[in-house]
Amino acid sequence: MKSLQKILIIADGYPTAKNVYTGIFVKEQVEELKKLDHKIKYDVYYNPFFRIFKNAQTKRSFFWRTIQWGLQMICFVPYLFRQYDLVHAHRFFLPVINGALYKFFRKKPLIATSHGIRQIEKRFDKKWVKKLFNYCDLVLAVNRDMKENFLTYFNLPEDKVKTRSCGVDFSAFNAFEATRSDEEYQKDQIILGFVGGITEVKRPFLFIKCIEALYQKHPVKGVMIGNGDLMNEIKEYINAKKLPIDVIESLPYIKLIPYFYRFDLFIFPSCIEPFGLVGVESLYAKTPVIASSVGGKKDYIQDNVNGLFFQKDNLNDLVQKTERLIIDKEFRIRLKEQTAESVKHYSNKEVVKEIYEYYDQLFRDNNQ
Repeated sequence: MKSLQKILIIADGYPTAKNVYTGIFVKEQVEELKKLDHKIKYDVYYNPFFRIFKNAQTKRSFFWRTIQWGLQMICFVPYLFRQYDLVHAHRFFLPVINGALYKFFRKKPLIATSHGIRQIEKRFDKKWVKKLFNYCDLVLAVNRDMKENFLTYFNLPEDKVKTRSCGVDFSAFNAFEATRSDEEYQKDQIILGFVGGITEVKRPFLFIKCIEALYQKHPVKGVMIGNGDLMNEIKEYINAKKLPIDVIESLPYIKLIPYFYRFDLFIFPSCIEPFGLVGVESLYAKTPVIASSVGGKKDYIQDNVNGLFFQKDNLNDLVQKTERLIIDKEFRIRLKEQTAESVKHYSNKEVVKEIYEYYDQLFRDNNQ
Protein backbone atom coordinates (compact mmCIF):
# COMPACT_ATOMS: atom_id res chain seq x y z
CA MET A 1 0.00 0.00 0.00
CA LYS A 2 1.11 3.58 -0.69
CA SER A 3 2.23 5.72 2.23
CA LEU A 4 1.49 9.34 3.07
CA GLN A 5 3.86 11.66 1.23
CA LYS A 6 2.37 15.17 0.97
CA ILE A 7 -0.21 16.99 3.10
CA LEU A 8 -1.69 20.43 2.49
CA ILE A 9 -2.44 22.57 5.56
CA ILE A 10 -4.83 25.50 4.98
CA ALA A 11 -5.23 28.25 7.57
CA ASP A 12 -6.58 31.78 7.75
CA GLY A 13 -3.38 33.03 9.37
CA TYR A 14 0.21 32.07 10.12
CA PRO A 15 2.87 33.76 12.27
CA THR A 16 5.09 36.41 10.72
CA ALA A 17 7.81 38.67 12.10
CA LYS A 18 5.25 41.44 12.64
CA ASN A 19 2.43 39.24 13.94
CA VAL A 20 3.89 36.43 16.01
CA TYR A 21 0.64 35.16 17.57
CA THR A 22 -1.72 34.75 14.61
CA GLY A 23 -2.00 31.06 13.82
CA ILE A 24 0.82 30.10 16.22
CA PHE A 25 -1.03 26.91 17.16
CA VAL A 26 -1.10 25.83 13.48
CA LYS A 27 2.62 26.48 13.04
CA GLU A 28 3.55 24.61 16.22
CA GLN A 29 1.39 21.68 15.16
CA VAL A 30 2.97 21.54 11.70
CA GLU A 31 6.50 21.73 13.13
CA GLU A 32 5.76 18.88 15.51
CA LEU A 33 4.21 16.79 12.72
CA LYS A 34 7.40 17.23 10.69
CA LYS A 35 9.43 15.83 13.59
CA LEU A 36 7.10 12.85 13.92
CA ASP A 37 7.58 11.65 10.35
CA HIS A 38 10.38 13.21 8.29
CA LYS A 39 9.21 11.47 5.11
CA ILE A 40 6.02 13.50 4.84
CA LYS A 41 6.15 16.94 3.23
CA TYR A 42 3.80 19.66 4.49
CA ASP A 43 2.76 22.70 2.46
CA VAL A 44 0.96 25.54 4.26
CA TYR A 45 -1.44 27.87 2.47
CA TYR A 46 -2.72 30.76 4.58
CA ASN A 47 -4.58 33.99 4.08
CA PRO A 48 -2.34 37.06 4.55
CA PHE A 49 -4.85 39.56 3.21
CA PHE A 50 -6.61 40.40 6.48
CA ARG A 51 -3.37 42.06 7.67
CA ILE A 52 -3.54 44.79 5.04
CA PHE A 53 -6.05 46.83 7.03
CA LYS A 54 -5.53 47.45 10.75
CA ASN A 55 -8.99 48.84 11.50
CA ALA A 56 -11.31 46.11 12.82
CA GLN A 57 -14.48 47.68 11.34
CA THR A 58 -12.84 47.88 7.93
CA LYS A 59 -11.92 44.20 8.13
CA ARG A 60 -15.53 43.25 8.91
CA SER A 61 -17.09 45.40 6.20
CA PHE A 62 -18.90 43.56 3.39
CA PHE A 63 -16.72 45.25 0.75
CA TRP A 64 -13.44 44.25 2.39
CA ARG A 65 -14.58 40.71 3.17
CA THR A 66 -15.67 40.23 -0.45
CA ILE A 67 -12.22 41.32 -1.68
CA GLN A 68 -10.52 39.18 0.93
CA TRP A 69 -12.51 36.07 0.01
CA GLY A 70 -12.03 36.64 -3.70
CA LEU A 71 -8.25 37.00 -3.35
CA GLN A 72 -8.05 33.92 -1.14
CA MET A 73 -9.95 31.82 -3.71
CA ILE A 74 -7.92 33.12 -6.67
CA CYS A 75 -4.59 32.53 -4.94
CA PHE A 76 -5.66 29.00 -4.01
CA VAL A 77 -6.22 27.94 -7.66
CA PRO A 78 -2.57 26.82 -8.27
CA TYR A 79 -2.88 24.38 -5.34
CA LEU A 80 -5.67 22.55 -7.16
CA PHE A 81 -3.04 21.41 -9.68
CA ARG A 82 -0.66 20.08 -7.03
CA GLN A 83 -0.75 16.51 -5.75
CA TYR A 84 -1.51 15.99 -2.06
CA ASP A 85 -2.59 12.86 -0.22
CA LEU A 86 -4.75 14.71 2.30
CA VAL A 87 -5.91 18.23 3.20
CA HIS A 88 -6.27 19.66 6.72
CA ALA A 89 -8.14 22.98 6.92
CA HIS A 90 -7.88 25.06 10.08
CA ARG A 91 -10.75 27.40 10.95
CA PHE A 92 -14.09 28.00 9.38
CA PHE A 93 -15.06 29.46 6.77
CA LEU A 94 -12.67 30.09 3.89
CA PRO A 95 -10.02 27.44 4.67
CA VAL A 96 -12.72 24.76 4.76
CA ILE A 97 -14.14 25.96 1.42
CA ASN A 98 -10.64 25.80 -0.08
CA GLY A 99 -10.25 22.29 1.30
CA ALA A 100 -13.65 21.23 -0.02
CA LEU A 101 -12.70 22.46 -3.49
CA TYR A 102 -9.54 20.38 -3.40
CA LYS A 103 -11.49 17.32 -2.27
CA PHE A 104 -14.06 17.85 -5.04
CA PHE A 105 -11.48 18.07 -7.84
CA ARG A 106 -8.82 15.68 -6.52
CA LYS A 107 -10.92 13.19 -4.51
CA LYS A 108 -8.67 13.36 -1.44
CA PRO A 109 -9.68 13.20 2.24
CA LEU A 110 -10.46 16.45 4.05
CA ILE A 111 -10.09 17.18 7.77
CA ALA A 112 -11.49 20.42 9.18
CA THR A 113 -10.42 21.80 12.55
CA SER A 114 -12.98 24.30 13.74
CA HIS A 115 -11.90 26.90 16.27
CA GLY A 116 -15.42 28.25 16.67
CA ILE A 117 -18.48 29.43 14.78
CA ARG A 118 -20.33 32.31 16.36
CA GLN A 119 -24.07 31.99 17.02
CA ILE A 120 -24.50 28.73 15.15
CA GLU A 121 -28.23 28.54 15.85
CA LYS A 122 -28.83 32.02 14.38
CA ARG A 123 -26.78 31.75 11.20
CA PHE A 124 -28.77 32.48 8.05
CA ASP A 125 -26.48 30.13 6.12
CA LYS A 126 -26.73 27.25 8.60
CA LYS A 127 -28.01 24.90 5.88
CA TRP A 128 -24.90 25.49 3.73
CA VAL A 129 -22.57 25.30 6.73
CA LYS A 130 -24.15 21.94 7.58
CA LYS A 131 -23.52 20.66 4.03
CA LEU A 132 -19.94 21.89 4.12
CA PHE A 133 -19.09 20.12 7.36
CA ASN A 134 -20.88 16.95 6.29
CA TYR A 135 -18.70 16.99 3.16
CA CYS A 136 -15.58 16.76 5.36
CA ASP A 137 -14.27 13.31 6.21
CA LEU A 138 -13.48 14.32 9.78
CA VAL A 139 -14.24 17.39 11.90
CA LEU A 140 -12.05 18.27 14.88
CA ALA A 141 -13.63 20.56 17.50
CA VAL A 142 -11.23 22.27 19.91
CA ASN A 143 -13.55 21.99 22.92
CA ARG A 144 -16.37 19.78 24.20
CA ASP A 145 -19.11 22.42 23.93
CA MET A 146 -18.25 22.93 20.28
CA LYS A 147 -18.52 19.22 19.55
CA GLU A 148 -21.98 19.11 21.15
CA ASN A 149 -23.05 22.13 19.07
CA PHE A 150 -21.92 20.44 15.86
CA LEU A 151 -23.81 17.28 16.72
CA THR A 152 -26.93 19.27 17.66
CA TYR A 153 -27.10 21.90 14.90
CA PHE A 154 -25.41 20.15 11.98
CA ASN A 155 -26.57 16.57 12.62
CA LEU A 156 -23.08 15.25 12.07
CA PRO A 157 -22.54 11.54 12.78
CA GLU A 158 -20.98 10.94 16.20
CA ASP A 159 -17.93 9.19 14.72
CA LYS A 160 -17.26 12.09 12.36
CA VAL A 161 -16.60 14.65 15.11
CA LYS A 162 -13.67 14.42 17.53
CA THR A 163 -12.66 16.74 20.34
CA ARG A 164 -9.02 17.58 19.82
CA SER A 165 -7.68 20.72 21.43
CA CYS A 166 -4.69 22.75 20.39
CA GLY A 167 -1.40 21.64 21.91
CA VAL A 168 1.39 23.61 23.58
CA ASP A 169 5.12 23.16 23.04
CA PHE A 170 6.05 22.67 26.69
CA SER A 171 9.69 22.01 25.83
CA ALA A 172 10.13 25.76 25.36
CA PHE A 173 8.79 26.31 28.89
CA ASN A 174 11.02 23.69 30.49
CA ALA A 175 14.07 25.84 29.80
CA PHE A 176 12.83 28.48 32.24
CA GLU A 177 12.52 28.58 36.00
CA ALA A 178 9.95 30.50 37.99
CA THR A 179 11.94 33.68 38.55
CA ARG A 180 10.95 37.28 39.08
CA SER A 181 13.47 40.10 39.00
CA ASP A 182 13.29 42.43 42.00
CA GLU A 183 14.65 45.14 39.74
CA GLU A 184 11.48 44.92 37.67
CA TYR A 185 8.88 44.41 40.41
CA GLN A 186 8.73 45.12 44.12
CA LYS A 187 8.82 42.03 46.30
CA ASP A 188 5.40 42.54 47.84
CA GLN A 189 3.61 43.33 44.58
CA ILE A 190 0.98 41.01 43.15
CA ILE A 191 1.53 40.91 39.39
CA LEU A 192 -1.63 40.43 37.36
CA GLY A 193 -1.03 39.36 33.77
CA PHE A 194 -2.95 39.67 30.51
CA VAL A 195 -1.65 38.19 27.26
CA GLY A 196 -3.51 38.25 23.95
CA GLY A 197 -5.14 40.44 21.36
CA ILE A 198 -5.97 43.98 22.47
CA THR A 199 -9.38 43.64 20.82
CA GLU A 200 -13.01 43.84 21.88
CA VAL A 201 -13.60 40.09 22.24
CA LYS A 202 -10.55 39.71 24.52
CA ARG A 203 -12.05 42.30 26.91
CA PRO A 204 -8.83 44.19 27.82
CA PHE A 205 -10.84 46.91 29.56
CA LEU A 206 -12.19 44.37 32.07
CA PHE A 207 -8.59 43.65 33.05
CA ILE A 208 -7.77 47.36 33.28
CA LYS A 209 -10.87 48.23 35.31
CA CYS A 210 -10.23 45.32 37.65
CA ILE A 211 -6.84 46.80 38.51
CA GLU A 212 -8.39 50.24 38.74
CA ALA A 213 -10.76 48.88 41.41
CA LEU A 214 -7.98 47.18 43.39
CA TYR A 215 -4.74 49.13 43.17
CA GLN A 216 -5.54 51.65 45.92
CA LYS A 217 -6.39 48.85 48.37
CA HIS A 218 -3.76 46.26 47.43
CA PRO A 219 -0.18 46.33 46.05
CA VAL A 220 -1.13 45.13 42.57
CA LYS A 221 0.55 45.81 39.26
CA GLY A 222 -0.74 44.89 35.81
CA VAL A 223 1.24 43.71 32.79
CA MET A 224 -0.51 43.59 29.41
CA ILE A 225 1.21 41.94 26.45
CA GLY A 226 -0.32 41.96 23.00
CA ASN A 227 -1.47 44.10 20.13
CA GLY A 228 -4.69 45.06 18.42
CA ASP A 229 -7.04 47.80 17.32
CA LEU A 230 -7.75 48.97 20.90
CA MET A 231 -4.08 49.52 21.74
CA ASN A 232 -4.11 53.33 21.51
CA GLU A 233 -7.38 53.53 23.41
CA ILE A 234 -6.17 51.45 26.35
CA LYS A 235 -2.88 53.35 26.55
CA GLU A 236 -4.75 56.65 26.71
CA TYR A 237 -7.06 55.33 29.44
CA ILE A 238 -4.19 53.92 31.53
CA ASN A 239 -2.20 57.16 31.25
CA ALA A 240 -5.22 59.35 32.03
CA LYS A 241 -6.04 57.32 35.16
CA LYS A 242 -2.34 56.87 36.09
CA LEU A 243 -2.86 53.16 36.63
CA PRO A 244 0.01 50.81 37.59
CA ILE A 245 -0.13 48.87 34.32
CA ASP A 246 2.72 48.20 31.90
CA VAL A 247 1.66 47.74 28.28
CA ILE A 248 4.07 45.71 26.15
CA GLU A 249 3.53 45.16 22.44
CA SER A 250 3.63 41.62 21.09
CA LEU A 251 6.84 39.77 21.96
CA PRO A 252 8.58 36.89 20.20
CA TYR A 253 7.38 33.67 21.79
CA ILE A 254 10.69 32.88 23.48
CA LYS A 255 10.63 36.30 25.19
CA LEU A 256 6.99 35.95 26.18
CA ILE A 257 7.40 32.69 28.14
CA PRO A 258 9.25 34.19 31.17
CA TYR A 259 6.31 36.53 31.81
CA PHE A 260 4.00 33.60 32.46
CA TYR A 261 6.31 32.72 35.36
CA ARG A 262 6.51 36.31 36.61
CA PHE A 263 2.75 36.69 36.94
CA ASP A 264 1.16 35.85 40.30
CA LEU A 265 -2.26 35.58 38.66
CA PHE A 266 -3.32 35.42 35.04
CA ILE A 267 -6.55 37.26 34.15
CA PHE A 268 -8.38 35.77 31.16
CA PRO A 269 -11.58 37.81 30.57
CA SER A 270 -12.34 37.13 26.88
CA CYS A 271 -16.03 36.75 25.98
CA ILE A 272 -15.32 34.24 23.17
CA GLU A 273 -12.51 31.69 23.41
CA PRO A 274 -12.58 28.46 21.38
CA PHE A 275 -9.63 27.09 23.34
CA GLY A 276 -7.24 29.69 24.76
CA LEU A 277 -3.63 28.52 24.57
CA VAL A 278 -2.46 31.30 26.91
CA GLY A 279 -4.57 29.80 29.70
CA VAL A 280 -2.83 26.44 29.37
CA GLU A 281 0.55 28.15 29.11
CA SER A 282 -0.11 30.11 32.31
CA LEU A 283 -1.13 27.00 34.20
CA TYR A 284 1.93 25.10 33.01
CA ALA A 285 4.05 28.00 34.34
CA LYS A 286 2.31 27.45 37.73
CA THR A 287 0.27 30.63 37.52
CA PRO A 288 -3.39 30.28 38.61
CA VAL A 289 -5.94 31.62 36.13
CA ILE A 290 -9.01 33.75 36.80
CA ALA A 291 -11.16 33.35 33.71
CA SER A 292 -14.58 34.03 32.27
CA SER A 293 -16.47 30.75 32.04
CA VAL A 294 -16.69 30.43 28.26
CA GLY A 295 -15.59 28.08 25.48
CA GLY A 296 -12.54 25.88 25.76
CA LYS A 297 -11.44 27.39 29.07
CA LYS A 298 -13.99 25.14 30.76
CA ASP A 299 -12.09 22.08 29.49
CA TYR A 300 -8.88 22.78 31.42
CA ILE A 301 -9.60 25.32 34.17
CA GLN A 302 -11.04 23.65 37.25
CA ASP A 303 -12.83 26.07 39.55
CA ASN A 304 -11.18 26.20 43.00
CA VAL A 305 -8.56 23.64 41.86
CA ASN A 306 -6.17 25.41 39.47
CA GLY A 307 -8.01 28.70 39.08
CA LEU A 308 -11.31 30.53 39.46
CA PHE A 309 -14.16 31.32 37.10
CA PHE A 310 -16.08 34.59 37.04
CA GLN A 311 -19.29 35.40 35.18
CA LYS A 312 -18.66 36.60 31.64
CA ASP A 313 -18.43 40.42 31.40
CA ASN A 314 -19.15 40.80 35.13
CA LEU A 315 -16.56 43.26 36.44
CA ASN A 316 -17.72 43.03 40.07
CA ASP A 317 -17.39 39.25 40.04
CA LEU A 318 -13.91 39.49 38.49
CA VAL A 319 -12.81 42.02 41.12
CA GLN A 320 -14.17 39.84 43.95
CA LYS A 321 -12.45 36.68 42.69
CA THR A 322 -9.16 38.51 42.13
CA GLU A 323 -9.28 40.16 45.54
CA ARG A 324 -9.98 36.80 47.16
CA LEU A 325 -6.73 35.39 45.78
CA ILE A 326 -4.78 38.53 46.66
CA ILE A 327 -5.90 38.39 50.29
CA ASP A 328 -5.86 34.62 50.81
CA LYS A 329 -2.23 33.73 50.10
CA GLU A 330 -2.62 30.15 51.32
CA PHE A 331 -5.46 29.54 48.87
CA ARG A 332 -3.41 31.09 46.08
CA ILE A 333 -0.48 28.78 46.88
CA ARG A 334 -2.81 25.78 46.98
CA LEU A 335 -4.09 26.58 43.49
CA LYS A 336 -0.54 27.14 42.29
CA GLU A 337 0.50 23.66 43.45
CA GLN A 338 -2.13 22.05 41.20
CA THR A 339 -1.62 24.07 38.03
CA ALA A 340 1.15 22.46 35.95
CA GLU A 341 0.08 18.86 36.51
CA SER A 342 -3.48 19.64 35.42
CA VAL A 343 -2.48 20.57 31.85
CA LYS A 344 0.43 18.24 31.03
CA HIS A 345 -1.80 16.18 28.73
CA TYR A 346 -2.12 19.23 26.44
CA SER A 347 1.45 18.70 25.30
CA ASN A 348 1.85 19.35 21.59
CA LYS A 349 3.55 15.99 21.22
CA GLU A 350 0.49 14.12 22.53
CA VAL A 351 -1.94 16.15 20.41
CA VAL A 352 0.11 15.65 17.25
CA LYS A 353 0.31 11.88 17.75
CA GLU A 354 -3.49 11.70 17.67
CA ILE A 355 -3.72 13.96 14.61
CA TYR A 356 -1.14 11.85 12.80
CA GLU A 357 -3.25 8.76 13.54
CA TYR A 358 -6.28 10.51 12.01
CA TYR A 359 -4.22 11.33 8.90
CA ASP A 360 -3.01 7.77 8.58
CA GLN A 361 -6.48 6.22 9.01
CA LEU A 362 -8.15 8.54 6.49
CA PHE A 363 -5.36 7.98 3.99
CA ARG A 364 -5.64 4.20 4.29
CA ASP A 365 -9.45 4.34 4.03
CA ASN A 366 -9.13 6.44 0.87
CA ASN A 367 -6.64 4.05 -0.74
CA GLN A 368 -8.31 0.71 -0.09
